[in-house]
Parts: sequence; C-alpha cells; structure tokens
Amino acid sequence: MTNVENQRETEVLLPGHIPLLLKLLEDSLHADARIRHPAEDQLLKSLEPRKGYCTQMITIAVQPTIPSYIRIAAALAVKNAINRYWRNRGNPRTDCQISDEEKSSLKTQLLGVFTEQDDKIARHLSALTALIARFDYPSLWPDLIPQIQAYVQSPDKLVHLRALFTLHQVIKVLGRKRLAVDKQLFKTMASQILDFVYAFWQNSFDKILRALSDFSNQRPETLFQLKPEAETAKLTTQILHGLIIYGFNEFQDSPSIMKFLTILLEKLQACVLCRNSVPPNPLSFYLSTFIKLFGKLMFHAQTSQPLAFSSLLGHYVPYCHAQLKDYTNIQDGKFLIYCMSFLRSAIASPAYEDGSPASNFIEGYFTVDVQREILKLLVGKYFVLNQEDLNEWESAPEHFVIEESNDLTLLKPRACAEALFLVILKKFPSIRTWFLDAVKEYTLAPVATLEQALFKDAFYFAVGSASSMLELNFSAWYLGQLSDELTKGGPGHEILKRRILWLIGKWGTGLSEITCAKIYADLVSSLNDSDLAIRLTAVNSLYCLVNDSEFEANVFLPHFDSFLGSFLELLKSSSEDESVLNLVNVLSGLISQIGEKIMPFTGQIMQQSYNIWQHFPRSFLKSAIIRMLTQLVQSSGDCSIHYGILVPIIRYSTSVDNPDELYILEDGLDLWYSTGNKSWIAQLQYLANS
Repeated sequence: MTNVENQRETEVLLPGHIPLLLKLLEDSLHADARIRHPAEDQLLKSLEPRKGYCTQMITIAVQPTIPSYIRIAAALAVKNAINRYWRNRGNPRTDCQISDEEKSSLKTQLLGVFTEQDDKIARHLSALTALIARFDYPSLWPDLIPQIQAYVQSPDKLVHLRALFTLHQVIKVLGRKRLAVDKQLFKTMASQILDFVYAFWQNSFDKILRALSDFSNQRPETLFQLKPEAETAKLTTQILHGLIIYGFNEFQDSPSIMKFLTILLEKLQACVLCRNSVPPNPLSFYLSTFIKLFGKLMFHAQTSQPLAFSSLLGHYVPYCHAQLKDYTNIQDGKFLIYCMSFLRSAIASPAYEDGSPASNFIEGYFTVDVQREILKLLVGKYFVLNQEDLNEWESAPEHFVIEESNDLTLLKPRACAEALFLVILKKFPSIRTWFLDAVKEYTLAPVATLEQALFKDAFYFAVGSASSMLELNFSAWYLGQLSDELTKGGPGHEILKRRILWLIGKWGTGLSEITCAKIYADLVSSLNDSDLAIRLTAVNSLYCLVNDSEFEANVFLPHFDSFLGSFLELLKSSSEDESVLNLVNVLSGLISQIGEKIMPFTGQIMQQSYNIWQHFPRSFLKSAIIRMLTQLVQSSGDCSIHYGILVPIIRYSTSVDNPDELYILEDGLDLWYSTGNKSWIAQLQYLANS
C-alpha cells in the first residue's frame, strides 16, 4: 500500500464528510445496480474502516430533518460496522478500527436519543444499544443499566417508553448469551432490576384494568390517553419474561417472582373478561396482546422450571382446562395454543416424579371423567376441519396437504391439540379402550350432512394420530368398512376419502397380503381422482408404505403400470417444490423396492425426470432427482441408450462451476459411477464430455 493510500485509509471522517455519506447512502438504495453497487463498494471498502465512520453515521441517523429511509440505512450501516470493527479480532486491517474514544462517544449518543419521534428509527437505535451491550456490558459499560433505569423514571412519556424499549432489547440480547460467566452476570443483573420493572408493570396494569372495569363511565379520549400506560404494561411484561426465564435458577428463591406468577393469572383472567365484555375501544388491541404475552410467559415458566412452578399448578391447570371448553375468539389462537401446550407440558413433564406433590395433583385432577371430557373436546372441536381449512383445500390443495404433514405444534391449534391428545393417551393408557369404543360408535353412524362428515373425519384423524398407541385390527376395519367408504358418494365424500387414504399411511404396515393387495389397488385408483389433494394424500400414504421394511413389492408390481401413468401425470401437475420432492422420493423408493423389474418403464421415468430437472431449479430437488436416477440406473440394464438424458445431468452436476455444486456434486459423481458401470458399450465421447 502506498503512503497516499495509507493516509487515505487512516483519515478520520469528520462532520464535513456528512454530505458525501448522505449521497452514498441514497445511491446505495437506488434501484439501478450501476448506481447502487459503486456506492456500496465505496461505503464498505473505503469509508467503513475509517475512524469516525460510526460517529458520523449515527449523526445522520438521529437527524430528524433527513428522510427516514436514509436514516434507517445509516443505522443499519452502523450496526454492520459495529459487528465488524468493535472487537479486536487480531486482524491488522480490522484491529481496533473503532477507537475507545469513538466507542465512548457512540454510547453517549445512543443514550441521548430517547426523544426520537420516529418509531422505526427509535427501534433501530435501541437495537444498536443492545448490540454494543452484548460486547461491552458489564465490564466496559458498567453504568448502562442504571442509566437506562434513570430514563425509565422520566416523567416524559416518550423518553420513558423509548428507555423501556431499549431495556427490553438489552435484556433480550444479554439473556441469550450462553457462556457460563455471561449467564451468571445476567442472573446478578436480573435480581437487581426485577423489583424495579415489576413496580412499573403493577402500576400500569392497575390503571388500565381500573379504567376498563368502569368502562361505562369512561370517555373515549380518556382511554386513548391510557395508551402510553398500555405500552408500558406490554414492554414490562416482555422484560419480566426475559428476566424470569433466563435470570433465575429457582423461582421459589425469589418471593417477587412467585408473587408475580400468582398475580399474573389474576391479570390474565381480568384481561380475558374485559376483552369479552367491553365493547371495542382504544385499548382492545392491547388486551389481546396482553393475553398472548401472559400465555407465553406461563408456558415458558412451567417448561423452564417445572419443579419451581409445581406449587402453582393448582391455579393454572384448571384455568387452561377451562379455556379449552369456553374458548371462542379465533383471533387469539396463539393464546389457545399456549394453554394447550401448558397442559401438555404439565401432564408429560418428567420432573414430576411418581409420588411427588405435582404428580399427585396431576393424577388427582385428571380423573377419568376429565380425561374423557378433554378427549371429546379435542376431537369434536379442534380436530374438525373448519371453513378456512376447506377454503385452503379448494384454492391451494398442495399447500393444504403439505401443511398437514408438517410439525406445527406451536403454530396451529389443531396440531397443538393433537400433541395434547397423544400425551393424554400416553399418560393415561386406561382411557384408550374407552376411546376406541367411542370411535366405533361415532364412525359406524351413517353420514347425511357435511357436518357429520367433518365430525367423522375428526375421529379418523384421531385414530391415525394415535396409531402407535391403539390396539386395532386395521385389516378387518379396512376390508369391512373403510374400503367401501372410499367409493360411496354423499355429503363430504371427498373429505372422508382423503382421510381414509391418509389413515392407510398411518396403519397400513405389517398387514396381510390380501389387505395389502386391496390397499395398493385403492391407492392406485385414487391417483385418478379429480381432486389434487386426494391424489397427493394417496401418494403420501404410498410413500409411508414403500419406506416400510414389510412393503410387499411383488403384490404391488401388478399395479405398477397403471400407477406409473397416473403418477407421472400428477408429477406434471404439481407446482410446489415440496410436493415434487415427495413425489420424486416415492418413485425412488419404489424403484429400490422393485429392483430390476423396473426395466420396462425406465424410458418413461428417465424422460419425465429430465423434464422436472429442467423446470425446477431448486438444488434440493436436483439432488433428489439425481439420487432417483442413480437408483434407476442401478436397477436397469444398458444405460448407454439413455446418454441423451444422463450425460447433460452428469455434466452439470459434476461441474465445479455450477451454482449448485455444493449440494449436488457428490450425488452427481455417484450417478456418473453407476452409469459407467451399467453401460455395456464404452463411449469415448461420453467419458470425455462428462
């Protein structure tokens, strides 16, 4: 590096450089890459390593007269620079590029902008404070928390809320540090500020609930003026969540936490009551937010420290149980998920050993009558497909089928209800016989309406979900009832047909040859159904059967010809990557099971595989196609007749220049090796071009 370049590299950025920085920031957001890329290069390579860069960028970020999009870009630029240059990593080029003086100045600037009017800018600035706290607190920034606490106590509501949000960000970042020394420092800090935050939480909630309890005498503007208090309540709840979950080894060692968790349920009940009884008002949104936050906190508190929480089970378990019965507001589905998750965790927790007070409470509360009541609720209320599900089935059948096969326990009420259902059957095995009797009673009844079909579908779903725990003669059930229902018409026929096909995937292993033959025939026949969701479900079930060690390949072989035609048509009509991936995996599994008997169909499969290869660019799909072709080549005869398809795929997958090289190179080499072994005529052109 020349002296001139070295001088330019070490030149300090001063306020006089701000116009240049503004111009570069604006250009870096330009839609035209010819303008954007040079600006990005100059910012990152020439200016970012220089002293004063962060200081001047912060000055831009806090300047209210500058457009907000440029201010946000400046804040993000500071974040990136801090990540790169704040710590000394031993690299001469990046060694302490941000001096101690500039670091101190940045800290002062960030704690002096709590009057920022723009919410987005304020959030970015708070994130910067938290980022620096991750590096410097407490050793190099010991007064951070006391300084924020001082601002939290400000009578200025804006300053108070900005400081609270910053404290929330800092707590969130520090609580996620995993080194033992960092965890201990966080626990020390948590014990010091818990009561401080709790006092604000208690005061703000008292004001809100007092006003809502006297709603008829309140004017709308009065409730609107309470929105800052609602923000305080929300932020302090989030802060307390982080402090309690990550800052204490044992809840019972802190009277404040036990008191808070007891009062939390009272506040939760009050919020639910207000939400259901008070007309829409300026605080309605916050009530729903509080309910979700409280549900999240009670669930995480129980799962993180089940023993410490055991003394509170007598209060929370009955309440969560009541929510299953009384819950009607679908807008707060997240809260319902937390209630069901709480019950599931309380029932299944390994910390509650037999004979312990917690275990005795669980056994005593969940009597046979309560077990039956909950199972009926789960099946009859939460397993039933609703109108939203039916609309998705009609408008996006591929997504509908994919979503049902994914684990969405903490995202969807039905998936969470399924998990609770399985936990009850596992914890209380004596209830299984009663449940099977209930299934027989409800599923043998004739279906005359769509509602009855949906209810029957829910029972079939329950039986399939619990297939590993129920003792059921599936062969007799299928041959005596389910197979006939596949061909019956009537209301909700498509719903029941798809569910029966889904049941096959759950129960259709280890069956007699006669039953397997009937199942395979029904699955192949269903591939000609006009409903895409039914066809995909049939393939998913076939995938489960193919992967089973007891798959009857010889029994399936007579159906393979008709299967392949319908299957390839389904492959053409599928557009979702996950659907195509599953279809390719099914075909790969069948090829593996059938072996050399696949040879008459090799040409068809090769051609369709090449079409998919060309139309689906995703690397994981290409990898699956290559593995399937490798399986096909190994099960076939002379592969030289298929060089027109195999050679381009091998050439692409083994090239170190293609963008998917990291994902498909090894699979491509396997295909190349298998193709060479299965080629009866060695062709120099093939060897050279590949």
